This record gives sequence, C-alpha cells and structure tokens, in this order.
Amino acid sequence: MAKTQAELAEEIRQSNTQTRKGIDEVLGKIKNLEDIIANGAEVSPELEAAVADLKVSTQALDDIVPDAPPVEPPAPPAEPTA
Repeated sequence: MAKTQAELAEEIRQSNTQTRKGIDEVLGKIKNLEDIIANGAEVSPELEAAVADLKVSTQALDDIVPDAPPVEPPAPPAEPTA
C-alpha cells in the first residue's frame, strides 16, 4: 500500500533530524581539532589540510537542506488614537 503524504512528511522530518544530528556531531569534532591546533599542539600540515577539507564537506552537506528562515515575533498591536 502506498504511503500517505503525512507518512512521507514524517519520514522526511525524521531524516532531517538525523542529518542535523550528524552535522552537529561532525562540527563538534572539527571544533575539537581546531582547538588542538589553536592551542599550539604540534600538528602536521596534512592534519590541517584534512580539517579544512572536512569543513568544506560538512558545509556542502549542510547546504543541501536550506536553513529555516528565522521566525519574527508578531508586531505589537497599534495603540488606538483618540
């Protein structure tokens, strides 16, 4: 039996959540490596290049699904003039 649009939408939401979790984990690892480099640990040029490549790949993955636009709070109601 074919899935309903609601079922497919839920699968998409779940995949989005899982993808976001993976991106957040990778960004955390990148941050840890950047901290190691910034704190003066002896780091090979190969490791620095690998971190840079990973950042590019992570950004490309993040760009696949556009970020939701920020939600602006509603404007306060206008005060009545008398």
